[in-house]
Amino acid sequence: MKKRDPKAYQNLQQRISMKELREKKRQESAEHDSHSMATTIFVVVLILVIIGAAIYLTT
Repeated sequence: MKKRDPKAYQNLQQRISMKELREKKRQESAEHDSHSMATTIFVVVLILVIIGAAIYLTT
């Protein structure tokens, strides 16, 4: 019967945890990108509203 190497199991666990960590970082990055895109859209719309109000008030 073949003996299992305890280090092999530990290495497997480390690889799994590294994959989980990478996935978590990727998800957080995507979430951050989503928030910054929403903020950018909000700022652009706000600027357009201000410009429109200024044009309306000056005519």
